[in-house]
Amino acid sequence: MLTEQQQKVFDKMLEYIEKKENYFLSSEGRRIGKTFTLNELAFTLQALGYKVFVLTPYKECEYFADRFISLDPQSYRGRFANNAVIIADEARLEMMEEFLDYCKYRSIPVVGYVNFRRSKILKPIQFKREYKCTWSE
Repeated sequence: MLTEQQQKVFDKMLEYIEKKENYFLSSEGRRIGKTFTLNELAFTLQALGYKVFVLTPYKECEYFADRFISLDPQSYRGRFANNAVIIADEARLEMMEEFLDYCKYRSIPVVGYVNFRRSKILKPIQFKREYKCTWSE
């Protein structure tokens, strides 16, 4: 059973899938039932006759899906049927450009929670080291 907020997200994703459009939400929030909601969506989509594929860096979770895919073109090219749907769970949006172009060309909707943050390249921080020497006898 979904909470009211989860049901709104579920309905919105289902609406975009029917229109064959992409719909992404930020994966930033924790403990709000994102994976649970996506699993409910995947289960419903399979019951409606869709082939469900999951794009996630976390392979240890169980999903109601036909298979996992990765952003490597060999993992997805030629594998999607006309009724395919991609569910993204914690995928990094900055790495998905080629994948999304392919899905757009094939009219395959991609929905889910993605990581919008770019990886930060930080300048190294210089620390001042001070030592105090003490003599022990």
